[in-house]
Amino acid sequence: DSGSIVFSANRLEDWERDPIESDLYEVSVASGAITRLTERDGPDQSPAVSPDGSRIAYTGFTDRRRGYQVTELYVLDRSSGTTRSISGGLDRTVSSPVWSEDGRAVYAMYSDHGDTKVARFGLDGSRTVLAEGVGGSTLGRPYGAGSFDTRGGTTAAVFTTPTRPADVGVITRDGVRMLTALNEDVLGHRGVVDAEAFTVESSADGRDVQ
Repeated sequence: DSGSIVFSANRLEDWERDPIESDLYEVSVASGAITRLTERDGPDQSPAVSPDGSRIAYTGFTDRRRGYQVTELYVLDRSSGTTRSISGGLDRTVSSPVWSEDGRAVYAMYSDHGDTKVARFGLDGSRTVLAEGVGGSTLGRPYGAGSFDTRGGTTAAVFTTPTRPADVGVITRDGVRMLTALNEDVLGHRGVVDAEAFTVESSADGRDVQ
C-alpha cells in the first residue's frame, strides 16, 4: 500500500563486530517508526514484498560459524509473523528473489556446478528451472553472476557462455530467445576454443570434485 518500506540491516549495538548479521525491518513512511520483522543469528537480506503485500520473500541462513553456509529462500507471512523456507530441498545458495505476478511463486537464481540458473520456487516447495547459462555482463566476471527480472509475465536475463560475452535474452516456453548479439561483428567469423568441464576424485572422501 506504499505505506512502508522493507529493508535489511544490522541495527544491533555490536554491529561492527558481526558483519554477517542482518535482519528485516519495516519503516513507516508517515511516522518513521521502525519495526523489526525477523530475529535470528545470521543474515536476512534481499527482501521482496509480494504483489498483495501479504508476504515477504527473502534470503538468509542461521549462522553456525562455518566457512560456507547455504543461503535459503524464505517467505515471511506478515499477518502471523511466521517464516518458512521454500528452498530447503535444494543444496545450493539462492539469490535475487522476485515475486511472480500472481503471488504464487518466487523467481530466484542459484548456481549448480558453475552454471547459474533461474528457477521458479512454488510456495509449496516445488522448483522448476526456467533457464540456464545466466552470467555476468563484465569481462572480468562473466561467471557465477548475472541478473534477471520478470514483469508483465515476461522474464528476461543476461546469458553468457565460455565462448561468448553476455547478451540479453527472454525466457519462453520453448527455451531462451536471444535479443542481442553485441559481439557478433568480432566473434561471428571466429572460432573460439570451448571450455571443457572435468572432475577428479577427492583423495579425502572419494567424492567427485568439478
